[in-house]
Amino acid sequence: MSDPIVCPNCGTANAAGSLYCDQCSRPLAGGGGTRPGVGAPGPAAVSAPPTGASQAPAASAPVSAPPLAAPPSTAPHASAPPPLAAAAPHASAPPPPAAAGPAAAAPPRSVPAPARAGGRIALIVGAGVALLIFLVGSLGLFASGALTPPPTPNVQATVVAIVGNQATAQATPANTPAGPTGGPATPALPPTAVAAPPSATALPGAGMAGTVRFQDHQQASDRVVVSLTGLATRPVGRALFAWLSDSASGTSLRLGRLVPGADGQATLIYDDPQAANLLSTYDGALITLEDPESTPRAPAGAGILAGQLPPLALIHIRHLLVSFPETPNKTGLEVGLRDQVKELIAHAVLLSQSQAAGSLAGVKLHAEHLVNLIEGVHGRDYGDLNKDGKITNPGDGFGLLPNGDLPGYLLGAQDHADLAAAAADAPATLKDQAAALGITTSNVAEWASTIRDRALALIPARDLQTTAPLVREIGTLAPALLQGVAGSDGQVRPVRGSGGVRAGYAQAQLMAEIDLQVVTPAGAAGTPRPANPVPATPVATPTVPPPTPTPTPLPAGGAQVTILIRQSQFSPPSGPVKAGTRVTWVNEDTIPHTATADDNSWDSGVIQPGQSFSVTIPRAGRFPYYCALHGGPGGQGMSAILTVTP
Repeated sequence: MSDPIVCPNCGTANAAGSLYCDQCSRPLAGGGGTRPGVGAPGPAAVSAPPTGASQAPAASAPVSAPPLAAPPSTAPHASAPPPLAAAAPHASAPPPPAAAGPAAAAPPRSVPAPARAGGRIALIVGAGVALLIFLVGSLGLFASGALTPPPTPNVQATVVAIVGNQATAQATPANTPAGPTGGPATPALPPTAVAAPPSATALPGAGMAGTVRFQDHQQASDRVVVSLTGLATRPVGRALFAWLSDSASGTSLRLGRLVPGADGQATLIYDDPQAANLLSTYDGALITLEDPESTPRAPAGAGILAGQLPPLALIHIRHLLVSFPETPNKTGLEVGLRDQVKELIAHAVLLSQSQAAGSLAGVKLHAEHLVNLIEGVHGRDYGDLNKDGKITNPGDGFGLLPNGDLPGYLLGAQDHADLAAAAADAPATLKDQAAALGITTSNVAEWASTIRDRALALIPARDLQTTAPLVREIGTLAPALLQGVAGSDGQVRPVRGSGGVRAGYAQAQLMAEIDLQVVTPAGAAGTPRPANPVPATPVATPTVPPPTPTPTPLPAGGAQVTILIRQSQFSPPSGPVKAGTRVTWVNEDTIPHTATADDNSWDSGVIQPGQSFSVTIPRAGRFPYYCALHGGPGGQGMSAILTVTP
């Protein structure tokens, strides 16, 4: 093996036969062959370098100095520059002298002179340096911000957030920092906000619910109570109004404005100024949002909450609470039942008073009243039971129990509660309420039958000792017909042995309760719109009847005076009139009465509600009188005194 050639310039050991130093590229003395990459390779061109020497590049690549570190990878689309070659001061050096001996016989070299190879190297090096300078400069400009990416279009992004029941729009500012993809960064929503699609819209009445109940104030169903829940906040710039509606005529009745409380609830009580039965006219209700600056005369559209009673079931509900054609005064069955039971209780009290006063005749008179009221005009025992020559009945003749062709109030109420429950549109709650009402009528029928039997037992009695226990039993049982019997927990419920007329009446009113639901716009998903929506029509202004004349005090003289009968009282109860004055009693009560003189100088007979009776008093004197159905002679119960002067 030949000895390596040591470079006289840098001291690097080079392979035998090398012409140039592998480290500094200077000519080597005594080297053989050609410079790799310049001329044809000689035998030494493929020799492995000694241990510790740098690996030579491939034969097609020029020998170069150690490469510079590659630029950062922030410019992925720029190819890395070629390694820079070391400076070549030796490029112009003369070729080494030809070796003596056998080498001199070699043919002349056909490769370019070393100076030509150095020019090519310089060209390559210069191009690489220029490219590197360009890349490094560009990176510096980007880093300093002098060069920026193309501007992103100035578009504001809108985010819709639904908080509670209100939608709010949030716009991204124009100078929002760029996000990872170059667009504006999406702002973070508050923790309580939920992003919604553009089409999501909260319904005005969302989360709200309510009921409308008919109650009695001065007369049957002349009061309405509206209750709302779920009112999170007061509507900004709007006012909540409640209305009753009639689906047949499209008319509406404004009930008033609802003001939400801090608990999210609102209640409104409306009393009809004419004490009219509101259930007789209206079958629906709605809640609207109105301008608070003025009082609306008609509802604004279909409203945000609405409800309507089922029309088929409503027919029989009205038979219970409004009117029934077969009753004497076309009174509703539950209304008439309640009035007749109140009348029965009044006569049970009169019965006890007669017993306490030691009047056997009075006991028998009121026993007759009780029997006739309970049985009705076609009852088996109806008639002149005390044999005083008159048939007296404080009731309206329809009876509590079935009699002849009449069902009586109890069976009639149960029948029509069942018919309402059997209607095709009756909801499950209405069916339950009708069943509960039926239980109360069964209780009252049983108790009324017992009172009738005890009253019949009084008629043949010969002394007050015999009548005393019967009178006490009637006096104890009669109030139960109206109030019911409390259970072990002290509560009266519409269950067997407990509920009376009052509990049954409450169930009938629950059957007429209107549930309010959120109104969904046509075509939107959600709760269906109420059936037969109410059109926005002018409010029906009830016709105001002329006020009832205030009873005129009895004059000292004159041709005519009027005495009104109201709430089982004569008004005025007394006062002087001149002989020859015509006195008229007008029954403005809901139950029948009489005007009967203690000395029997006049007797009106039964004066039904709305009817009157007149008599002319021909002589002076003091004339006590009474209602034979609710009082008695000598100032008992409903009674008064008429004083006549000459």
